[in-house]
Amino acid sequence: MYHESRILFHLVFILIIVPSLYSQEAFSPGYVILNSGDTLHGQVRDRDLSRDAIFKKVRFREEHHGTKRYGPYDIEGYRIGDIEFDSRWFEEEAEFFKFFYFCRAGVGEKTFLKVLERGELTCYYREYIDPDSGYPDGYELFQRAGEDHFERATQGILGLKMKRLSAYFADCPSLVRQINNGEIRTPGEMADLYNHRCTND
Repeated sequence: MYHESRILFHLVFILIIVPSLYSQEAFSPGYVILNSGDTLHGQVRDRDLSRDAIFKKVRFREEHHGTKRYGPYDIEGYRIGDIEFDSRWFEEEAEFFKFFYFCRAGVGEKTFLKVLERGELTCYYREYIDPDSGYPDGYELFQRAGEDHFERATQGILGLKMKRLSAYFADCPSLVRQINNGEIRTPGEMADLYNHRCTND
C-alpha cells in the first residue's frame, strides 16, 4: 500500500507540478529590436502567468547564448509569437478629474505598449498590474502618426468613451456612424477601419 501511494504521488507530481514549473519558464519565438535598429531573433519571455506577473524587463535568449534582459530604455520594441510591443515614452496627467496621456521624448517614462493595430492610426494596449487586486489590467490608446499624445478609448467599467471618440474620429464620418450605431465595438476594429477605409471619406 505504501509503495502504491508513492507511485501515485510521483504521477501527480509529473502530471501537475512539472507542467506548472515548465510554464513558468516558457519562452516563445520572437525578436527584440535594439536601439541601434538591429533585430535579434531568438526566444522571448515577458511575463509569468502563474504569478500574474508582467516583467519590467523582457527575457531574451539567442541560440548558444545565455539569457539577457531588456527594458523599454534598452530596445525599441519586441515581438513574442504574433504579438508586437513598442517602447514608447508615456506620461499621464490629470486635470479636474480628466486624464490626458502623452508621448513626448524625455518626459514621463518609457514603457512597453502592446500593438493591437498599426498604421496611420495605431491602437495600443497599456498593460499594468492593478494595485488593488494584484491582477493584470489595461486599456486601449489611439495615436495618430506624428502626434505627441494618445486618446484613451475606454474608461473603466463604463466602456467606450463614445462622445470623445466621435469627436476624435470627426475626420472619418463613416466610422463615427458605425460607432454610434453600435456596429463597431472594439478599439482594434476602429483603428483597422480608420486605416483601411477612412481615406475615402
